Amino acid sequence: MSAFDADQGFAALLRNLDSDRDRSAIAYERLRLRLIQFLRLHVPRDAEATADVALDRLARRLADT
Repeated sequence: MSAFDADQGFAALLRNLDSDRDRSAIAYERLRLRLIQFLRLHVPRDAEATADVALDRLARRLADT
């Protein structure tokens, strides 16, 4: 596995959400908020942190492809 660059991973995630930079940022925020809402049902205390970890993992996978 290659070294992970968080900036490259985040950029890859945004590119996969939408080709337009502004729309991809909006899509990311919507995705994060929906994920937090879902996780609050299962891990209410750690929903935000768990959502951030999940999105970081997704960014890592996208950067590796």
